[in-house]
Amino acid sequence: MKKIMLWLWLLTKRQLKNVFFLMIVVLVPVLSFVASRVDSLSQETQNRAALYARDDDKIAAGTIEELLTADSSYEFYLCGSEEELIDEVRDGNVQCGFIFDDKLTERIEKGKYKGNLIIVAKKNSILADTIRETVFAAYFKEFAKKTGLDFIASNEKFSQMDPEGLEQFEGAYEQYREGSGTFKVSFETMDGADSFAETQVIETTAVKFPLRGIMAVLIMTGTMMGLLGWLSDREKGVFAPMKHDFIVLSRLFYVLIPTAFLGISTIISLMACGENVSLGHEIMTMAGYVVLLTVIGTFFSFLIRKSSAVISAMPVFIIGSLLICPVLIDLTLYVPVLKWIRYLFVPYYYMNSF
Repeated sequence: MKKIMLWLWLLTKRQLKNVFFLMIVVLVPVLSFVASRVDSLSQETQNRAALYARDDDKIAAGTIEELLTADSSYEFYLCGSEEELIDEVRDGNVQCGFIFDDKLTERIEKGKYKGNLIIVAKKNSILADTIRETVFAAYFKEFAKKTGLDFIASNEKFSQMDPEGLEQFEGAYEQYREGSGTFKVSFETMDGADSFAETQVIETTAVKFPLRGIMAVLIMTGTMMGLLGWLSDREKGVFAPMKHDFIVLSRLFYVLIPTAFLGISTIISLMACGENVSLGHEIMTMAGYVVLLTVIGTFFSFLIRKSSAVISAMPVFIIGSLLICPVLIDLTLYVPVLKWIRYLFVPYYYMNSF
């Protein structure tokens, strides 16, 4: 047992002498903490914008509610009159103001899109354009919801659909609004009829900055680098004078050490930026992910004969994980068959645990 611990210590010490690897393990949590602090500071120094609606139009009211409650870089508040809003802009209390015209929904339904939203800002306002994009995004979300509901209600294919379908659509759309995610409705004709006996609302995926996904891919990359290191050392004859027991254990240690260190770095990074679910859940899930990667990496050390095979496979698995699991974008929305292929990528199982 002492000999095994000595081997593990020596291989760990050797791994930590890799400056590039050590920088990744240390810098990722530090950068995550700094980024979270910068974001927190920006939240404390929010820029303000004023809102006013000329009537109680539903779309205008929904947009204003979205802006007032959203976690944004800007602080929105409601004025009691147009004059108050204009005065706030003139006095420099806000960067800009937005006036929602009356009968907004009716105007949109008639195809009148110009003049629905009046922007009040000083000529030298630097942030007015960026704040306007935030307002338009909230405005579009509210308008898109009405458009979707109107489409379902008016389309003949949905004419006999149970009212629960509209409730399911509206509920899923609210998940999209709250989670800043992708929204997709899937439906199918039942019993060969043109009416719908069932509506399925599926796949509402929250999309935030993909730190967890990127780290999951990075951990997998560490596993592959460990496998690559073992194969390279074998090709160099490093294990020639070693005992058979050490050679067998070295397959495990070479893969385990970088995987475990990157796993610990990931947990610290997620905690530093407030993305962790709970410490217990994070540790248990990460432990399972590390064990799974270690077993797979050790298994492939018996199958793969040359390090060049790992080098060739690394870009495929890294890019595939980023695009299919999904981390950066979800290609399965555009190429449905990829949903089955992503089961071949280990990061998918870790990400699917949250």
